[in-house]
Amino acid sequence: MKKSLEAEALLNGMTEEFPDCLDFCREFNRYKFNLEQLLPLVGPDSKVLDIGAGHGVMSVGLRATGAEVTAADSWLPYAHDGSDRNPAMHRTGNRENILQRFRDHGIQALETDLLGDRLPLDDESFDVAIILAVIEHFPGSPKKVLEEAKRVLKPGGILVIEVPNVAALRNRLKLLLGKSIHFAIEDWYESDPFHGHFRELTKAELQKHVEFLGMEPMWLRTSDSSFHNTKYPDGSYERKYRFNSAFQIAKAFYLVMCMPFPTFQFQLVIAARKV
Repeated sequence: MKKSLEAEALLNGMTEEFPDCLDFCREFNRYKFNLEQLLPLVGPDSKVLDIGAGHGVMSVGLRATGAEVTAADSWLPYAHDGSDRNPAMHRTGNRENILQRFRDHGIQALETDLLGDRLPLDDESFDVAIILAVIEHFPGSPKKVLEEAKRVLKPGGILVIEVPNVAALRNRLKLLLGKSIHFAIEDWYESDPFHGHFRELTKAELQKHVEFLGMEPMWLRTSDSSFHNTKYPDGSYERKYRFNSAFQIAKAFYLVMCMPFPTFQFQLVIAARKV
């Protein structure tokens, strides 16, 4: 309970700072869940590497705890205004806004091609590395990125990975009804390049990634916190859950059905220790 309140307080303190990120309200409860898992692993003297940091919600949140944070990503796609080839990037603000935010918070921003470059970081230099909602966006194998994360971790350092669960109940129901579980075909067809999900994972597949790395699994947790919000007809979101529509009532039944079955839930988060 204490970590939950601490995570919520951290995010509440950041609300005004992310006006360029419309996903903040949509994803507030997901961020909160992830922070709850990370806070016991990150101390004020910890060195944290946020791989695929995006617009920086998690980097800023962890920095607020006193941790030394390095954010690694390629922010070039965020330089587009969203009007032509990268509509999905428009909602998260532009590259300069993001980089200035990191500078303001004393976060080192490391611009790099995660799939093509070796991270310009020393071996065994970080206590914690996080890769949250990232590897599902890779058009190819995440092996290189994961091995780089392991390389820069100190002995005993912890890697935390989050991915969507391809076997979530909502996906099973969609397939049962003959619907696709992928992004809208229009988004995929028109995007150049495409920034959506190429491959989501099952719980067993995520555990396999830790096995491939030769790391010691600590825990694997699941959640549907991404859906603990309210969606309005105009497409906007409120982070609190309200029974204000038939959709919200149906979603409540869905969430209750998933609660006893971890493999039905949408988020998968695993932590592993470098031995």
